[in-house]
Amino acid sequence: MNDFDVLVVEDEPVVIEATRKALHPEGLRIDAAEDGESALAKLRQSKYKLILLDLMLPRITGFELVKAVTEQSPGVPVILITGYATFDKTVAAFQAGAFDFLPKPFDVEELLGVVRRALRFFGQQRSVDQQQQSAGGSRENLFFLGAHSWTRLEEDGSATVGLGETFAGVSGDLQAIELPTPGEEMAQGKSFAKLMSSEGLVGNVWSPLSGRVQETNSDLHSQLHWIDKDPFEKGWLVKLSPTHLEQELKNLTQR
Repeated sequence: MNDFDVLVVEDEPVVIEATRKALHPEGLRIDAAEDGESALAKLRQSKYKLILLDLMLPRITGFELVKAVTEQSPGVPVILITGYATFDKTVAAFQAGAFDFLPKPFDVEELLGVVRRALRFFGQQRSVDQQQQSAGGSRENLFFLGAHSWTRLEEDGSATVGLGETFAGVSGDLQAIELPTPGEEMAQGKSFAKLMSSEGLVGNVWSPLSGRVQETNSDLHSQLHWIDKDPFEKGWLVKLSPTHLEQELKNLTQR
C-alpha cells in the first residue's frame, strides 16, 4: 500500500497542477484523482493524511464522496472546494463531515492555511470527544457547525459564537485576528472572521448563525492564546442578536 500526504480530487487538470505547485514547497507527497470513482479506488489502495475534494464532480457528488471517505478512511480530514459557494453548501459540507470549506478562487495563503491546520489535526490522532475534554471551558448548551464553529444561547436572548475543535490547538503561531464590528450582519455559512498566522497564512471562520453583531471579544487581539487554551469561554469571538434562530438551529448539532 502506498502512502501519500494529500489526495486532490478535481476534474480540472489545471486546478490539480496549481494545487501541486502550491503544496510542493511544503514537502508534501501529492496524489490526484479526476472523479469520485477513481478517488474511492485510490483510497482502497493507498493511505492519505488529507483529502482536497472538489464539490462538483461527475457522477458522484462531493457530498456523497465525503460520506464515503468518512466511512472508508475515518479520521482523515476532508476539505471541500467549490466555485459555487453558497451558505447552504457550506452548511451541507459540515453536515456531511467535512473538515473545512474552501471557496474558489482561493489564494495560496488560504490554501496553505487550511492544509496545514488539517494536517496538524490529523497528526494529533485524537477524536473530537478527546479534543473537547482537553480544551478548557464548559460545552453546555453549545450548538456546532460541524466541528468548525459553535454558538451558545444566552439567557438574554443573545448568542455567543466561537471556534470549534478544528481550530483549537492546530492553528499554528497566530499573529492576528479580524473580527466584525458591532452592528454588522452575520449570515449562517458565511465567513465572518479571519485568523492570520505569523507566516501570513489565513483561516476563514464560517458562522453557525445569522444575526447582528452586538459585541466582539476585543481582548483576543492581545490574548490570542485563549483560542487554543480556552476556546469555549475566554476564547469566544462574537456576541450577536440571532435573526433566524429556530430555522438555523436545525442545521447545527448539539453535543
